[in-house]
Amino acid sequence: MGLAEKNFLLPKFDEAIRRYPAETLLSMIYATHWEWLKNPDDEESRKKGIEVRLKSLYDIFKKDGAGAYGEPGVNISKQFGRQYIIGHDMGIWTGRDLNLSDWALEVASNKISISDYLTRAFLNLFTFIENRYTHILYDICSYMERENKVMLDGKDINLSFGIDVDSIDDEAVKGITKSAAREQASLILNFLSSTFFFDVEKGVRGDAHLLIFAPEFTALAVKNMCNLEYLHKDGEETRDHFSDKMNYANYIAKPLVVKEDQEKITYVIEPQVTQTVECELRSDTIQKIIYGPPGIGKSYSVTDEIKVSYKDFSLESDNPFLFRTTLHPEYSYNDFVGQIMPVVKENAITYEFTPGIFTQALDKAIKSKENDVYLVLEEMSRANVAAIFGDLFQLLDRVNGVSEYKVNHDLISNEIYKTNQKISLPKNLHLIGTVNTSDQNVYVMDTAFKRRFDFEYISLKPISKNGKILNKYTMTFINSNEIIVNSDWIDFYQSLNSFIVKELKLSEDKQVGQFFIKFSQDDEKNKKTINNKLLQYLWQDIHQVSFVNISLFQPSIQTFSEAYESLSHSFKTNEPIKIFSDNFLDVILKLSVETSDE
Repeated sequence: MGLAEKNFLLPKFDEAIRRYPAETLLSMIYATHWEWLKNPDDEESRKKGIEVRLKSLYDIFKKDGAGAYGEPGVNISKQFGRQYIIGHDMGIWTGRDLNLSDWALEVASNKISISDYLTRAFLNLFTFIENRYTHILYDICSYMERENKVMLDGKDINLSFGIDVDSIDDEAVKGITKSAAREQASLILNFLSSTFFFDVEKGVRGDAHLLIFAPEFTALAVKNMCNLEYLHKDGEETRDHFSDKMNYANYIAKPLVVKEDQEKITYVIEPQVTQTVECELRSDTIQKIIYGPPGIGKSYSVTDEIKVSYKDFSLESDNPFLFRTTLHPEYSYNDFVGQIMPVVKENAITYEFTPGIFTQALDKAIKSKENDVYLVLEEMSRANVAAIFGDLFQLLDRVNGVSEYKVNHDLISNEIYKTNQKISLPKNLHLIGTVNTSDQNVYVMDTAFKRRFDFEYISLKPISKNGKILNKYTMTFINSNEIIVNSDWIDFYQSLNSFIVKELKLSEDKQVGQFFIKFSQDDEKNKKTINNKLLQYLWQDIHQVSFVNISLFQPSIQTFSEAYESLSHSFKTNEPIKIFSDNFLDVILKLSVETSDE
């Protein structure tokens, strides 16, 4: 269990190898890391391997009093079962499967030291003493500040928790024995000696050690750095939250920000914004492409898919489990996966991997197994998607939501796992693409790529919400016989689509959708959008590519400039629009009659 889950009469760490807890922890991290590389898919073999491997590692660090782990006659599994609790107390594992936490992996990969890890841990570490929140380092520093102490020994540690060892007789006080109190104080003392905050001095009592603050630290400075996030929170709820080892491991070693000010180094907890989003984890895995003409509501369809997991989701919401990007002709594999970029650190240029949106989404999905993660790729036909996916193409073959084949990719693996291992797509990572079928000069998706996605065509029928048609807007037209034709945008775009296919003999991908224009409360803005966006599309992509005798525009309109000026004049004077042909307006009239009859 994690230390925060405990409720004793004093801070209760596992007492195994109490004189060398940092070395013990380091041994466990290395043993776990090696066995995960060796047996990533076999939990029982991995655990057994960790147990056995610790024998040689303990021997490396073994000194007087280091314990008899793995000695003849000692059951290794039973002894590991007693000693591995300290690993959970210090958050190196994310669960009973002994999967290393992100921060422990930093140690295993030699990116941070065990001292760095312990420094982080003790700024966050807390427990409960008689149901009272107790931040170990904070209480110790508060005691030293209050008592004007410059040196710290085991007796001081107990006094900081309200335990006077000298007052404990042979019988236990409140269930605490003198030896138990001294054991815990000694263990904490040895832990603290491995942090950046303290230096060790030889004590006056034989081999006993005293701790003093390192030159750049004081009791007040360290106390002010302590993370007291759970100080005023309910103890039972807190313990319940941290019964999830992943939660505990992610919290216990939050990274530090190192700030240098006039050559004085201080450490503060990195501010982290936690976003809690309620998720109803879906049973299926989505990997599909939504396609159709422009403005048909592809984004609304994407939203509906995401709402299966997050019922309150909207396009405006900031959901940390949604990753969205728009592809374009210059979009590359490096943009998608990530690339090594120059970074200036301490007046020197180094090179670091900057993850792309795919790596970010995969990382989030692997580390957030209780949440659905969506990677949305807009306008897929505007880029060479086969080149963008590259060697990740093989991951798209999925069985029960998980990649059937794993691939080697050291950059992604090191970013996510902090080590080299094969990667795959988990069940909770969903891929949704959109394709605008009317785009010109688009890249053609090859058959091998397309067959790995489900395709969903979005109907051109009007979309309604709560029984109300969306995106309505009223327009007035006039034909050559001075007959007024009133039409809503909904009737207009449906009439236009019918005219494009049946009268102008153009393909369906020339049609427009309900949201080709998104109307607002600002009528002047709506008129400008019709004049600039809609008219240009109708002239360039419809009128000029049709070679039948029937026209969308009045015969008197011979140029785009004439159409533009006429439409602009109608809007300025609030007169009926008179640029469209009688043939087209007849279609609008017919549809309006049919709609009113219904």
